[in-house]
Amino acid sequence: MSFAMFAQIAGTGLKFASALKAGSAAQDSAAFDAYQTKLQRQNNKLQASEKANLRRSRFDTAQSTNNAFFSFLGRDTSSDQSYKAFLKKQKAVLAEDISAIEADAFIQDTQLKAQSDQRTYEGAIADRDYKTQALSSLATGMYQYNVSKS
Repeated sequence: MSFAMFAQIAGTGLKFASALKAGSAAQDSAAFDAYQTKLQRQNNKLQASEKANLRRSRFDTAQSTNNAFFSFLGRDTSSDQSYKAFLKKQKAVLAEDISAIEADAFIQDTQLKAQSDQRTYEGAIADRDYKTQALSSLATGMYQYNVSKS
């Protein structure tokens, strides 16, 4: 076997192996991105929970302040209808704020999930394309070897 034929076979083998490794690397990269996105989603959920808890805490503090202020003014907080209406409105605002926080968290989570799924799909497609490239390189190399050999 001549050096040129050996180099041709070696080159074909290297093309084949490097294409397979590139496909594997694309899959690994997609898996890493999916893991990072999973961590981001968990972090976003924790942040949303923290925001909701902070909002509830502010509400409780404001309620205590309002009770103290109304009592200081000499108003009966247990029977004052305007105060009860005020508290009812404040509770409705709290519910709206918590709902908005949860909706934002859900939207962010959905977007990140879609991005992760897209990246995983792209990794699978890249892997498939690299495998096709590897087989094509192998077939081309075998053909060229047979032409050279003849």
